[in-house]
Amino acid sequence: MTPPAPPTGPAAASGATALVQVQALAASVTASPTASPGNGSTTVGTLPPAPATAPSAAPTTAPTTAPTAAPTEAPTAAPTAAPTSAPTPAPTTAPSAAPTSAPTAAPTAAPTPSPTAAPATLLHATLLTHNRTLAEQAQGIATRLATVPASGQRDESLYSRLRIGAGAEVRASGALNLVGDFDLSSAAATALDKADAPTLTLRAAGALTAGYSLGDGFAGSSATAAARRGAAASFRLVAGADLSAAWAGTVRNDLAAADAPDLLIGRAAATASATAPDVLLRSTTGDIALAAAGDIRLASSAVRVYTTGSPVDSSTLDGWSRVGLAGNQVLGSGSNAVGPFFSGAGDLSLSARGDVVGSPSRQYVTDWWWRQTSLAAAGTPAAWWSRYDLFRQGLASFGGGDIRVRAGGSVVDLEVSTPASGYSVQATATLPAVRWQQPGGLLSVQADGDIVSGLFNAGGPSALLQAGGSIRSAADTGLGKSHPGAQLFYADTDWTLSARGDLTIGQITNPALLSGVVQLTGAARGDVITGLDNGAALRALAIAGDLRLAGTRTALASGDPRGVASDAARQVPGTLALAATAGDLRVDAPLLQRPAVDGDLALLAEGDVQASASSWPRPRRRRRRSRSPGSAPTWR
Repeated sequence: MTPPAPPTGPAAASGATALVQVQALAASVTASPTASPGNGSTTVGTLPPAPATAPSAAPTTAPTTAPTAAPTEAPTAAPTAAPTSAPTPAPTTAPSAAPTSAPTAAPTAAPTPSPTAAPATLLHATLLTHNRTLAEQAQGIATRLATVPASGQRDESLYSRLRIGAGAEVRASGALNLVGDFDLSSAAATALDKADAPTLTLRAAGALTAGYSLGDGFAGSSATAAARRGAAASFRLVAGADLSAAWAGTVRNDLAAADAPDLLIGRAAATASATAPDVLLRSTTGDIALAAAGDIRLASSAVRVYTTGSPVDSSTLDGWSRVGLAGNQVLGSGSNAVGPFFSGAGDLSLSARGDVVGSPSRQYVTDWWWRQTSLAAAGTPAAWWSRYDLFRQGLASFGGGDIRVRAGGSVVDLEVSTPASGYSVQATATLPAVRWQQPGGLLSVQADGDIVSGLFNAGGPSALLQAGGSIRSAADTGLGKSHPGAQLFYADTDWTLSARGDLTIGQITNPALLSGVVQLTGAARGDVITGLDNGAALRALAIAGDLRLAGTRTALASGDPRGVASDAARQVPGTLALAATAGDLRVDAPLLQRPAVDGDLALLAEGDVQASASSWPRPRRRRRRSRSPGSAPTWR
């Protein structure tokens, strides 16, 4: 870009500055590699020459017209008039005319068309064009790669495994802003033979702000847009990037914490009384990787980062017709149901040298993790699934993707979910028992500092919270602003918690046992699903501090039926071990344990083991449905 352009952006508005930045990067996408020396604010060269027309025209036309008109008029008119007439009129007329016409025309004519021409679509259109071009050539590329030079024959075994996907990387030597919703819409391209989904990388040496939605694999950018079948793009967003590094996720480690650039996702509400706009960073099957030399921050509870997976064709599932799931219980796309099950979801990873900071909502897990049971139906079917369109709780993978969070500082107020989904039908006199399940992915949150409050919903085989400092409640530090201690959810999950300092657990809950769910309108549901947690275990270790099970749950709206703590919802896994190797152990919650064949309970402390009176409730006789441990899920 030419020198006059930068002064114009700030004069207009902060939004205009962002557009100029994005447009400058967009123009460089089609430039040759020689136009981007070193690791400056441009990208590497890309494939097709066709999209270069738009970027080339803007810089050529604007700078040529403005500089030519201004210098020619002013010097010619002024010197001629002054010597011919009197000296007095010359300075008055000439300088007045020259500065007025020349400088005014140049900034107005030249920079203005450049930002307004196509700043929000130039980079988008270029990436789509290049992705399509490579997809059309994928079959030929795969053939050449699989051809054996000696024989000239194609290695069919190798060819069958090859997929060709586009990779686009946008670099900025300073800050980088996303200033409009960005949907890669790669479905048509990836449907071509041998074509795979693209990967989009945004690398900024300075701060990176994704203030608008970025996604692929959906029929639009709204939260209710239907997830499509097939492969979708992966995304990598890096703030404080080391542009000299070969690996795109490398961040600078030579900056003081105060100077390290942050990665911010989302934007604030327009006014203090308004609601923050939805910002969705998502994919179906693609991975999402976020990295920052400073902090990673979610700007509001309207920000969601998730992968859904590809919708499963439920009509192909054995015994699905026996479940009888009501059509109004699932997301619809026209007359078709979307899901309710998803598989092959991409992974999420967050890595910050500073803090990872969430922005909690007032949702609870069962606002979007739904279930249905049918007492009167044959085989008493049960189903459990996620409604991603209703989800507003930070980070999630709904189709088996893993989530890993790593902070060099603290993890504050973060909400993370890896829910399971599936259905079960018991045997009848004429039909066998059927069970299908998509387990959740792995959940791992590690911080060199503290883990402050948060909600961690694990539906996969294992989950980890590990703090180099303490795992503590928000009320203990004033840092957090939502949950009263870590809220832990489990299914058939092996939970591990460890902290070098104190360790405080707010509540331990199996969401399938949480009654009082209102999935549509009307009365709260009283049904629960048992049998989803037969192998569950939780082990917590405070290495050099105290350990406390507080039994404190997130405050819900007044009158919410889930605000009533039931014995079932408060049950801890069948295997539970709490240990404070250099401190005290305190249990303030009722300690109710799920029945298990090989269950175990261990309470260990170097100091005192304290339990309130409510921790040991009097046993009650209950009429229970007969079911052997380890059997298929049922309901009651």
